[in-house]
Amino acid sequence: MLKRIYLIVFIVLSVQLACAQESIVTDRPDQTESSLTIPHKSFQIESGFGFYFTNNSTSISTPNTLFRLGVSRFFELRFFNEVLINKPILTEKEKGISDLQFGFKWQLFKKDDNKTSIGFLSHLIVPSGSKSLSNNSWGNTSRILFAHQLTDQTSLGYNLGYTYLNSLKGNLIYTLSCAHSITDKFAVFAEIYGNLIEFEKIMANGDAGFTFLIKPNIQLDASYGLGFNEKMNFFSLGVSWNIAPKNSPSLLTGNLLHARKSQP
Repeated sequence: MLKRIYLIVFIVLSVQLACAQESIVTDRPDQTESSLTIPHKSFQIESGFGFYFTNNSTSISTPNTLFRLGVSRFFELRFFNEVLINKPILTEKEKGISDLQFGFKWQLFKKDDNKTSIGFLSHLIVPSGSKSLSNNSWGNTSRILFAHQLTDQTSLGYNLGYTYLNSLKGNLIYTLSCAHSITDKFAVFAEIYGNLIEFEKIMANGDAGFTFLIKPNIQLDASYGLGFNEKMNFFSLGVSWNIAPKNSPSLLTGNLLHARKSQP
């Protein structure tokens, strides 16, 4: 209960913080995916370490990495994988790679004079992971992505999606995140997210964290999360790096965590 109170206080305080501009567009550290794609001809690596604790197990993601390639101004290709160490309470430790995910993000709507942007993301899940960690079936996860730049200092992002993976009905995905910048390099966010499992059981979680811009194309991040209706908490650290040729369009500026998504 005390952890939940701390998170609520953090969210309330975050909403009061002023923000400045940053540049890199990332999809971490929160669970809300940005509605924007990375610049054309650029290549981006977003990698991190995660530590997850539940009633039944302890898991370490070492690391999880998302690769993004900007193939046009409004379209990018994506590849995701992670190395997992899972220690269930009653069984032996499992170690290996997760199932690979290949996909794309399509920026559907964004105008310079409009404060709303919309995108669509879809990943194909390939049953290619280690024997003890694979879902052993093909799957898909897709989301429609929304972002609103409420003021020059505040942005709001949210996702609605669906994941089908070796189940009868699949799971509905929901996220809602608010982001602010404190300086031109340091930003914070707070978020609620979860799933409607098999369209029957609601899983509700929350997290909060920060990003720190080392250079316009390099960003560090950290986040902490917990479950509202289940015993779960996690902590993650990460780094993101955008690589672009000299003649490539410059990185976006003036984007908050979700309107730009400095990320999470």
